[in-house]
Amino acid sequence: MDNHFHLVVTTKQDVSVSRLMKSIKQTISRDFNRRHGTKGTLWEGRFKSVVWEPTAGNVLRLIDYVHANPLRAGIVTDPARYAWSSYSHYTGTKRRKMLVVPLSIKRKHPKRLEREAWYGKHFMQDYQAGKLAYDPEMSQGLVRGCRKFCHAIFRELKNPLRVPAFFTRAIKLRREGAMWGLKALLHVFCKPAVDGWREAMKCWKAPVDPKPAAASP
Repeated sequence: MDNHFHLVVTTKQDVSVSRLMKSIKQTISRDFNRRHGTKGTLWEGRFKSVVWEPTAGNVLRLIDYVHANPLRAGIVTDPARYAWSSYSHYTGTKRRKMLVVPLSIKRKHPKRLEREAWYGKHFMQDYQAGKLAYDPEMSQGLVRGCRKFCHAIFRELKNPLRVPAFFTRAIKLRREGAMWGLKALLHVFCKPAVDGWREAMKCWKAPVDPKPAAASP
């Protein structure tokens, strides 16, 4: 968009999304400063992310919603004309090697030409029907999905043993000559996970049970 961007990202194993975003933002800032002869950071504040349950419906909904951004903002009337969108890749008008169509879509539409034709028709139908209108709830909370998925994420955040992303930090401190006892070492490894869990518990709203309560006699 004019002052920010959106990504729909899936990761393998224990890849750190924070490190991925840091690398992307640093690369863009460096290239921008070199091109315009400026210095300093280009971004305001930290990025915001929401963990969605990776169902086929959720993945397609997120992709459609991101593709509709330039239309909702009035930048273009045809999503294929927006240069910074992956919409043209999904419809086959401009393919890009670095972009990946999710397997859930490929399995449902295995033939590429038929899949591209289907996506263009599907997107425009949903947009014209108002299904892709601005929805503030799309970016609210930290985890979105069914009760079982949300609980599984929070269990991982509470588990202090799940800390592979912080090993390089500890190794770097040790290489630089930093000395610590057991308390300091546990702080390096566990504090980010505990802080993330506390923040998640503050922001997460428990799903509402759709079953009506029994009326008292």
